[in-house]
Amino acid sequence: MPEKTWLKPWLCFSALGFGILLSIRPIIVLVERAMSGGLSPAAATIFSAVIGFSGVALTTYFGFRNLIHSQELQAKRDRSARLDQYTLQEKARAEEREHEKRTLAAALFGELVALEKRCLNVQQFYKLQRVVWEKLAGDNQFKNIEVPVNWPRYKTPIFEANIARLGVLGSSVAGDVASIFGKVSVYPESELPKVLPEIAAIMAKGVVDGHDGMIKEMLHVSKRLSALQGIGQDPGHWQGN
Repeated sequence: MPEKTWLKPWLCFSALGFGILLSIRPIIVLVERAMSGGLSPAAATIFSAVIGFSGVALTTYFGFRNLIHSQELQAKRDRSARLDQYTLQEKARAEEREHEKRTLAAALFGELVALEKRCLNVQQFYKLQRVVWEKLAGDNQFKNIEVPVNWPRYKTPIFEANIARLGVLGSSVAGDVASIFGKVSVYPESELPKVLPEIAAIMAKGVVDGHDGMIKEMLHVSKRLSALQGIGQDPGHWQGN
């Protein structure tokens, strides 16, 4: 129910009419008395002026009170308008942040899925390569022949271009994303000095085992990024299991 801040019009007009009546009627009475000799003209003038001023003062009082109420109402409306504008601005900023988060999550998700597939292929390659190097290491004819070992290298252009924006994903997801992409990109130079087949087989096993852990972590982080897009449930922070 709206707040009543204005006096009813009939009350204002009544007060104004009453004030005018008070201002005029005493003058008529006092003039009559003055003419009949019952009251001096000076006294009649002063007395009627006092009464007339009282009527004007009453009318002025109601006028100022209405003015104050109108100003309070306008101030309330202004505050309400500013609050509505602030609410709309905050809603727009929240929607913009949500859009930025979903867009970044989708981009990183796509890159991570591609990396996962590449890691599976590389892992399979090194499993086969390990078998070959173990065969060479067990053959007297080839066990002393040094073989080249190439470490897998992965490019992560989307992650590298958006490192400064990872915070929009939230601290927990951003930490997991930085962790897995960091592990993918810390591999040494792809070309290493040649080694004996026995050493090469051991190194290949390390690559295979290392990729097992990375692929599991990739799957976990992919689910977290997917959850930010409204798909599936967030499995929570990666615990390394």
